[in-house]
Amino acid sequence: MSFPLGLRPVSQMRSAVHRWGISSGHSSVETVNREWRVLRALWFFLIAAVTLCSLLPASVVPRPPGGGTLEHLSAYLALALIPAVAMRRLYSVFVAVISVACLGVLLEILQIAIPGRAFEWADIVMNTVGVTAGVLAGVPLRLGSDRRINSG
Repeated sequence: MSFPLGLRPVSQMRSAVHRWGISSGHSSVETVNREWRVLRALWFFLIAAVTLCSLLPASVVPRPPGGGTLEHLSAYLALALIPAVAMRRLYSVFVAVISVACLGVLLEILQIAIPGRAFEWADIVMNTVGVTAGVLAGVPLRLGSDRRINSG
């Protein structure tokens, strides 16, 4: 199984360190924390990118053929997958995923005031489908890891 950006579940990182005696001068906990920081930065970048693209006028960000259904699905899948895989506590994952879904609804409502944009129920449905798919895709990765990084 391949993982985005070469990141692996915590259990695989720890087992490789113990099995082969790999040492980079850093403990596996430091490596895991560094990887979580990278994922968290990527997650915040994606949130900012989705927010920006959603709130720009239609003349700046033209609507793709097909109405942007695939774009909504893939963006919200990524926004839900990152916390589903990386956050340690299930409660934190739940809060993050619900927040992402609420962000999608809020952005759709705000588009009413943006020139060339409109509130569309289909976009909210695709955002929700993307969030659900992201969480479901993260479940096997969570089950493959014995521990999660402390997410705060």
